[in-house]
Amino acid sequence: LELSAIGLTPGNTYYISVDNHNGASGGYRGTFKLCMQDAVTYDYYEGAILLNDLNNWCSSDGAYTTIQATNDKNPGSCWNTVGGSNRWFKFVATTTQIKVQLKTGGTEGTIQNPYMAIWQSDGTTPITCVNYSSTYSDLELSYNNLTIGSTYYISVDNHNGASGGYRGTFALCINDKADYDFYEAAEELTDLNNWCSTNAIYTTILATKDKNKGSCWNTVGGSNRWFKFLANSSNATIQLKTGGAEGTLQNPYLALWQSDGTTQIDCKNYTSTYSDLTITTSSLVAGNTYYISVDNHNGASGGYRGTFSLCIDNIDQTFYSISSGTWTTVGNWSNASHTGTVSPATPNIGDVVYIKGHNITLNSNVNCAEINITPDNASTSLTVDNASLTVTGVVRFTNNNKNFDGFLTAQNNSTINISNDFLITRAGGANTFSTTVGSGCILNVGRDLTISSTSGSTIDNNFTVNGSGKVNVTRDFTISNTSGQKTVVVFNNTSALTVTRDLIFSATAANKLEMLFNNTSSLNLYRNLSKSGGYGILTFGASSNFNIVGNVYQQSIAGTTGTGGDLFSFTNITVNSTKITSPQIVLAGPISMSGTFTHTKGIIKTTTINHLLLNLSNVPTIGSSSAYIDGPLQVIVANNGASTVNFPIGKGTVYKPAVLYTSHTDVASVTYTAELMESSAKALNYTLPGTLNRVSDFRYWQIDRTSVANLSSATIRLYYGANDGVTDYTNLAVAKTVGAGTSWVDLSGTATANGSGNILSGSFNTFSKFSLANKLTGTNPLPIELLYFTAISNGNNVDLNWATASELNNNKYEIERSIDGVNFEYLRTINAYGDGNSVQKQIYNTKDEKPYNGVSYYRLKQIDKSGEFEYSSIVSVEFKNNAYVSLYPNPAINKLNIKASESYTNATIKIINTIGGEVKQTSKLSSYNGTIDISDLVSGIYFVIIENGEKVENIKISIQK
Repeated sequence: LELSAIGLTPGNTYYISVDNHNGASGGYRGTFKLCMQDAVTYDYYEGAILLNDLNNWCSSDGAYTTIQATNDKNPGSCWNTVGGSNRWFKFVATTTQIKVQLKTGGTEGTIQNPYMAIWQSDGTTPITCVNYSSTYSDLELSYNNLTIGSTYYISVDNHNGASGGYRGTFALCINDKADYDFYEAAEELTDLNNWCSTNAIYTTILATKDKNKGSCWNTVGGSNRWFKFLANSSNATIQLKTGGAEGTLQNPYLALWQSDGTTQIDCKNYTSTYSDLTITTSSLVAGNTYYISVDNHNGASGGYRGTFSLCIDNIDQTFYSISSGTWTTVGNWSNASHTGTVSPATPNIGDVVYIKGHNITLNSNVNCAEINITPDNASTSLTVDNASLTVTGVVRFTNNNKNFDGFLTAQNNSTINISNDFLITRAGGANTFSTTVGSGCILNVGRDLTISSTSGSTIDNNFTVNGSGKVNVTRDFTISNTSGQKTVVVFNNTSALTVTRDLIFSATAANKLEMLFNNTSSLNLYRNLSKSGGYGILTFGASSNFNIVGNVYQQSIAGTTGTGGDLFSFTNITVNSTKITSPQIVLAGPISMSGTFTHTKGIIKTTTINHLLLNLSNVPTIGSSSAYIDGPLQVIVANNGASTVNFPIGKGTVYKPAVLYTSHTDVASVTYTAELMESSAKALNYTLPGTLNRVSDFRYWQIDRTSVANLSSATIRLYYGANDGVTDYTNLAVAKTVGAGTSWVDLSGTATANGSGNILSGSFNTFSKFSLANKLTGTNPLPIELLYFTAISNGNNVDLNWATASELNNNKYEIERSIDGVNFEYLRTINAYGDGNSVQKQIYNTKDEKPYNGVSYYRLKQIDKSGEFEYSSIVSVEFKNNAYVSLYPNPAINKLNIKASESYTNATIKIINTIGGEVKQTSKLSSYNGTIDISDLVSGIYFVIIENGEKVENIKISIQK
């Protein structure tokens, strides 16, 4: 059994009773175990689980459950029962888009008839919701208008019939890109060379409606899906296919749009239940982006929704090489085959190019739609020489088990722009297969760069970048090997690789994939570095650089140790990750590195297994509050004699570095391990020496080292802050344990200031735990902390209560309140007790005599005597008085119902938009209940103002059509 509750009063006593069914002559009686924690679980909004990884993340199957959950906050507006077993999750938006999926049935879960909703930060203002369509419905929600940096909530519930029998387990997935039912998240079509999707791969089921309907559609639609493509040529044919194996979509619509998604080019609607629809146009502009929307008639209670297939052809002519020479020579091409008659033209915008058995040189700027290079009946190459090649589609460089050389080369300051994928595939052969980007050249890949090997012999696959050459990959760079020769990727001189998403090593055996950064070359990585099965060799030279520079995604970095002798060898790492939520970087394995470690921004999460090991050839800095190691950090001191070891460490959101001054003479190197522990040193219950009377009740530092026989001495500098309780710095000391120890040793020390500062300890020669301590005659409270802050509805007031364990230079508290949990207003000021310095518990209370009706939020702003301040956590409370107004449904479509208390009879009602403009005013209500026609208002957020004398209500509503 599980029980959770919110709204307890700190300091009050509560009781728990346990019993059992009294049947079976008392035979049900027996033993049991009891567990407690002072935080609710995720069946309460306040205990919502934080989903930090929004990069297409999924939980394990059945990870969550609505069994034993409680019901709080509101049911989603689309739920067909009140629910009763909700679970809560939350996330911080890293983009404007989000996609959330609930999965159930089979191994994924046992929940039946589920509901899911997304909410604003108050947990009561809905954004979007969905309910079940079958017993084991997988649910999906997308939204595309989030505010980056804001917190949002997800609730999961189930139909509350069947005596609770619908409750069960489920899996959850989340991605920071909305589904293709939104224009902004349109599915990109990349192969435009007479391409068709697999049958029934797309669906309008669970889709939402946005943008415009097609002008030829005979209903408003309601389940549109979006696609986009970068035009290769002016000519395009687009086909929607349904019926039979191609799909179940009925009465479909198809439209083609300009890049704004609202300016129509053409549209088609159904002529029968399973109509195939076709749009043909010759008015496109090569290089421009266009959108396709698919919808269906919205009758039959949504029964027309279903699956469909899509085809597109957006090329002009096809060219085959028939002779070696320059690209722009007419005699080198045919439109029929590699042995066909000479074409009167050369490949250009909108054309597909096949090069086989010939060596083609491009020495003037050219655009085309697609290039296929295939060493087959003779050695084959494409050389871009002092020119620009722009390909709006895909480039394929393939050896299909032929014993001929194949080369793709950029030289003499050339640029190759590939808007789509660049696919390099070795499927056999024993000859050279290589790609070279020369000095001053740039290779830009608009989607994925993939080098794969499935067979082949004798000569390795090579991808080489020389001089100042640059390779920029907009999505993923993957090198894979399932068989055949090794693939070697080399960056020399000052060359650079920039990967906006993932760098992926995928092999099934050792020594099959290798990437080297020589000289002063560099890798700039914006998301993950991964290796499948532990295979892959990644080597950074002594002067090369690895820059971890994410800004949207949490980054995962593979560890040093591999499988079968494969290793990732790191040098000169720079970390500058600016993702909003932390940790910004997680280690997927233990990492050891040499050279320089430049930590500008980003919190790195480590564990005992997946730790970070720095070789002290270059001393790291002590970091900052936005750049530290959350977890164990290891540092190697590689020289005998005196050394300074900086530990830029913290835990969670707390940054507390340490600096070790040490000296040893008997070994070549010593490894030190440091970690900040956010738990009480006092709670360790170690014996205090007679010179100390307390240690920190908040945190301690764990610092260890490998065995050294001759350590002359060491000292340590610990950094503390305003919440460490340093009020008497002249009587502050450092305490440590000896080995595993059960006693504290007084190291004394010299501190710099009250509040924030640091303390340098006396000398020692063993390592273990270190804590701030108070000398016997001192008054350092260690620490200052807010014990609690509560808001409780009480009659006509909201009671606000808080207490502190200690205070330092405290001046006053300002209470702030909010109706949305985001925008706060000042309520009142409460001065600190006495002179604002105390080592005793202080209790404060006040009231909000005119609270908001409904759910509202409060926080404390603690201001010290220097003017510095910090906020408490936000608490929420629901207050209901006798004068009330409720609006429903919310979101609304065409009608808004109003239910009010008698005191609001004859109230005036206005509706304003988000910029303050009045869009509607009603006549006064003639009864306690009323209805407003909002069919003329467009979708969006509005505020309803209900005013009757001194009584005013301001309620935010959402209109969705």
